[in-house]
Amino acid sequence: MKNEKYADSKLWTNKNFPNKIRADEDIVLIAREDLIFLFVKLISFIFTFIIFWLLKVIIAAYLDNILLDAIDSTFYIVNILLLTTFTLFFHNYYLSLQIVTSERIIDIDQRGLFLREVSELPIDNIEDVSYNQNGFWGTIFNYGDVIVQTAGSTLGQSSDPKAENDRKINGFVFNNVPNPAYISATISQLRQKNKELHMKDNAYLNAQAMKDQLK
Repeated sequence: MKNEKYADSKLWTNKNFPNKIRADEDIVLIAREDLIFLFVKLISFIFTFIIFWLLKVIIAAYLDNILLDAIDSTFYIVNILLLTTFTLFFHNYYLSLQIVTSERIIDIDQRGLFLREVSELPIDNIEDVSYNQNGFWGTIFNYGDVIVQTAGSTLGQSSDPKAENDRKINGFVFNNVPNPAYISATISQLRQKNKELHMKDNAYLNAQAMKDQLK
């Protein structure tokens, strides 16, 4: 179950990660929204840049030299805004991730430069794991949602409508993650493994209790 790619202890020293709760806690996998969404956003920004550049060229052809400086300044400001917006989008994309460890699931949602929501769910509290892939693109590019449900209470309120909708499910929703079948299966295996360990521990404790009573 241990994935060497994510077992590097340096990951735990990253300020964006929570601390270990046990010395032997290992990172099994890390998931974030599929790269296709970042690519689509990048294409949209490039397309917007081209549109503004064409407008600048067309407008500049009908203006005298006095107004050209104003057009150039406006185009420069638009470029700065586009770059800033994409940088913020990439920042939120990169720092929003789900971490599955041998002990828990950690959901990190970066919603701005200075707003981060971190939620944790012990593996023992998981009741059911499922996934879905909706639509043509989700099937082609193999991304979808992984739904981790618990028997506990809802996860609280959020100002984000999408996040609030997710929290109506008692647990976590990994939105648009790559290879959802693998992630779902991995979490299910962890859940089953922890369940078996607890059963063994309980059986051992019961045996010890019976042994002490016989004495």
